Amino acid sequence: MSRDGWKRPRFRNQFLLNSARSDELPLKVASTRDCVPVCSSVGASETRRSLKKCSHRRPSLRTLAPPYATLTLLLETAMGLGLLLGALLARRRHFRAHAWCQSTIVLINVVAIVLAMIPSFRGLVSPKLPMKLAKSYYALATIHAALGGVTEIAGLYILLAAGTSVLPQKFRITRHKAWMRTVLVLWWLVLLLGSATYVRWYVPNSFSK
Repeated sequence: MSRDGWKRPRFRNQFLLNSARSDELPLKVASTRDCVPVCSSVGASETRRSLKKCSHRRPSLRTLAPPYATLTLLLETAMGLGLLLGALLARRRHFRAHAWCQSTIVLINVVAIVLAMIPSFRGLVSPKLPMKLAKSYYALATIHAALGGVTEIAGLYILLAAGTSVLPQKFRITRHKAWMRTVLVLWWLVLLLGSATYVRWYVPNSFSK
């Protein structure tokens, strides 16, 4: 209660006001004390000016992401760089090291998908499909999940067809370079989509929708 007898209203920036009306904020919001104007003797007009200034503020680099989401993004980026290293090893004819590098990354990615990505998608995205697919929050995550699933399956197929004798002869690949280069390009496309999803979910005011 202020000196002039009325309660100080608590405001949030425009991102949080919009998110409060929707279900697009998956986790706890970080402190926004830098965007909370205080009503004192200056009156409501000053408060409105402060709120307007805050709502038009440019997005900052600070995110609302939980640690596991940031860790997953960093891990996926490291794996993408590792695949490039593996391609370089093949180019220099270090085929055994190339095989170990690519195989390890593909298998680690399976663990990341099962432990982090599938639970996140099932909890935050799939219950709202297909009704809200037009919104970037859900569209980016859905495209990322679909293309990522196809890419991981292709990577596992190459691992089995080229590195083992598990599959029958008719299911093995002969054009190894074409398959591997295609999967490498798809992997980096999925990584870019994952980065865009991370920004959309956790960086305030990053997208219009």
